[in-house]
Amino acid sequence: MRMIKDEQAVTVTIETILLFSITVMLLGMVLLSFQSINNQASETVMRELYASIGNDIASKILDMDKEVKASLSQGSIVSIENEIDLYSRIANKPYLVELGEGNVIVRTIGSPEVTVKVPFNPDINVVAGSTLYSTADEHVIVYDANGQIMFKNGGVAATVDNQWPEIAIVYPFSMSTIDGITEIKVDVWDDIEVAKVEYYIDGSYETFKASPFTWEWDTTTISDTLSGRPYTITALAYDRAGHYSYDSSTYFVDNGQDLEAPTAEIISPANGSSTDFNPPTIKAVVSDNLAIDNSSIELWLDSVDVTANATITNTTIREYTIEYIPPANLSESTHNVELYAEELFYGSGNSLNQNVTLTWNFTIEQIPNTADPTVNVNFPLRDDHLVAGEYITISYDASDTDSGIDYLIINVTDNQSNVSERRENVSIYPIVIYSVSSSWQFLQVYELGKTYTYNVTVYDRAGNSYNPGQLGPLKVLTGEASYLIVNYNDFNPVDEEVEFYIHSSGPDIDINGLDVTFYQGKLEEIYFGGVLHANPSAGKPLAEVTFANYRVPTADTSLKLVFSKVFVAADNPLFITIYFKDGTSKNLDIVLNPTPS
Repeated sequence: MRMIKDEQAVTVTIETILLFSITVMLLGMVLLSFQSINNQASETVMRELYASIGNDIASKILDMDKEVKASLSQGSIVSIENEIDLYSRIANKPYLVELGEGNVIVRTIGSPEVTVKVPFNPDINVVAGSTLYSTADEHVIVYDANGQIMFKNGGVAATVDNQWPEIAIVYPFSMSTIDGITEIKVDVWDDIEVAKVEYYIDGSYETFKASPFTWEWDTTTISDTLSGRPYTITALAYDRAGHYSYDSSTYFVDNGQDLEAPTAEIISPANGSSTDFNPPTIKAVVSDNLAIDNSSIELWLDSVDVTANATITNTTIREYTIEYIPPANLSESTHNVELYAEELFYGSGNSLNQNVTLTWNFTIEQIPNTADPTVNVNFPLRDDHLVAGEYITISYDASDTDSGIDYLIINVTDNQSNVSERRENVSIYPIVIYSVSSSWQFLQVYELGKTYTYNVTVYDRAGNSYNPGQLGPLKVLTGEASYLIVNYNDFNPVDEEVEFYIHSSGPDIDINGLDVTFYQGKLEEIYFGGVLHANPSAGKPLAEVTFANYRVPTADTSLKLVFSKVFVAADNPLFITIYFKDGTSKNLDIVLNPTPS
């Protein structure tokens, strides 16, 4: 076998290899270049779409902030949610959106890392770090009740707003006299943001202001107040969570004008109404923002001037009440009333006084009268025991089924001499009472050995009456053991003394000592019936006081204890034991009230 040396063949082989290598290299370079171009194109698409997403969310944040402020300006506490349209992937890559202070951040999850920041107003309060993932099930941006904007389920909770805003009216000073257009200036503060300040005049809403919250109040649109009550301006500061605080100041207005006319209001009878109360109570009120000229008030009934017989009263010069009760029953027909009054202007200008005229009518109806009234006395009864020293008392039931009860006359006599008489009015215009159960206690007490008789008469509104007959005579028996009666209704504590009233059931009771337990101070003096009877400080023990015999009569007599310093305080206990000459005693347990009654 013979080897042949062929240089041309070797050359061909090398050229082929080199050509293949170059081709492979060129192909690789083309592929790399294509991949690079593709990556650059993907990043460009990402940046463009990320910027579009960021701008859309920034716009939604701005719109949401405006909506919040608009809602707060109307006094509403808002809760807002907005859907966001997001691609789940861009360039086949998932991404996230994050809120920062003053910007929206959109960036790729993984590589290549592409990040886009879109700025917005940094004063808008967002929850920094709140994040939205493109692959999440829902994409929602919300306004939280704490005043912050964030993504729903964004992984970061809103900061709870527990801080109320603060506000102070700093100009003009309260009780100033102002005129024209006056700036009301306030200082406000909140840990997050003050959304608005609302202004009220005498409790009525006037306007609201956003930052810087100053209100230019045009006082020429209201009446002067120099002679009357000043206007009260209240400013309420709201934060974005809806919390609010307020401050108030009062101002006198002097523009030399009175823009408000006087007004009148019917109290009774109502216009167009019907009533069977006869005579009725005709009553109305006239008022003005500054003053009513009381000399101008006139009241006319059925074209007759009855002003001279009317009762005209007032608590201020701005309001007068006019009341008239005809001296006799009116006819059962329609009656007309006219009321006239003028204002009395006290401003610095030359405004003409204005007047008010009020007219109305009512109809008098016939009082129904098909049944007479009845009355039953429940106490005392013939077998009741009258106790000497106790107050004369009566209890009763009365009724009238058609016209109603007008009044009762109660008369009590002892030994044929009048003790007391009382008229109990029942139906008082415009309320009709058809039945009543009541009792009455006279100031007098039953006296030992005397006899008492009762007479009770009930009258209905139609003028009918009924008297069940005289009850009695009832006798206060003798030979009874006396006992002490304490009248707590007249209990009267003041700073350094305690006073109440005691009396005997009869006959008189002899007292020879007191045992007093009290909270603080020093017991200085004891008075019976206004007369100094014992001075415990003069060698006597404080807690136990003995003295010469004191006789307690059947009539009320005062017992007063005087202390060395302020004694009365809330819930202070005062315990008194009274010792009688016969060896018995009575305990009085009193809890003091710091306000004298």
